[in-house]
Amino acid sequence: MEIIWPHGLERGPDGPCRELPQRFTWTSSCWCTKDGVVRRRYYNSRTGMWTWAEQPLEMIINDEGRPGYYLQWWLGIDRCICLAWGHRHEDSKNMTYHTNGKPFTAKYLRWEKPDTNAEEGEIEGEVWKPLKGVFSWNCGIVKCDSRYMISSKGRLVGPDGAVTRGFYYDGRRWAACRGAGLIDLTTCARLRENEIYLQARVLHAINAIGTGMTPVDFAMEIRVQESTAWSYFTRASQFMETSELLRTVPQVVSRDLWSILRSMSEDQRPEMGGKLAELYKVVRQGLSSRGEFRNSEFQMGQLRLARLTISKTCKGPRPLEPNWPIT
Repeated sequence: MEIIWPHGLERGPDGPCRELPQRFTWTSSCWCTKDGVVRRRYYNSRTGMWTWAEQPLEMIINDEGRPGYYLQWWLGIDRCICLAWGHRHEDSKNMTYHTNGKPFTAKYLRWEKPDTNAEEGEIEGEVWKPLKGVFSWNCGIVKCDSRYMISSKGRLVGPDGAVTRGFYYDGRRWAACRGAGLIDLTTCARLRENEIYLQARVLHAINAIGTGMTPVDFAMEIRVQESTAWSYFTRASQFMETSELLRTVPQVVSRDLWSILRSMSEDQRPEMGGKLAELYKVVRQGLSSRGEFRNSEFQMGQLRLARLTISKTCKGPRPLEPNWPIT
């Protein structure tokens, strides 16, 4: 059964598409058409605008000869289509089926046990609350429209009055909030613990940042490349308090980089919320070739971490902290 919730449908460069559910999002998301074209969409925290990537994601053929994409891990095209477009029953196995002889599209793909679009109508004892105050919700750094309302039974109603119980994914039910992303309805309605489970090394990186450890120290401690340590630091910083990051990150990144980014933030430069490659060009042009940053080895790692930290301090159309406690 195909998902029909209208608030999750967008017209992208490749045609109508829906967002692929992912465990973690921050400033970008991936969208899939009915025939399996996946393209990333980016949020600019300064302008509050979404833009599409110039090209779709590159298709990757795995060792079994199956086409797919690498998101947070490799996913076959059939699974991408079903995740974005297909209702899956909570008791369904994690398997997809294709109708032989038919085009490889959402119409002819399904989960092992599909679910339906049926809503329950009015539910006795159901209480609705707007997505604000204690029920406010963020999709990564993007704040959801408070005109949407969440019910005590885990359903979502849009500003137009449309109601959905969402679709099943990763043990919870999800539905799109236009302009923000996919809401974890089960958690938002307080029907499960509001927790996020992180990899052990990400938790380790959170502790490392808090104690003032550098990526060099962290790389030696967990025996990884320094570039990998920078990636862990950036990942960990998404789940840390702003005050803690402001205490430690300026001591980790190049001083001239921190200075120019703070200046750009104060000037409300749109590059601070845009694509990292565009910001990198501006930073390189603005810093001396003999300076600390231009002569450092892991420039992109520093830039990601410094920008993320500074972006948490600015006022704009985005929340300052994520929704979740850490476990």
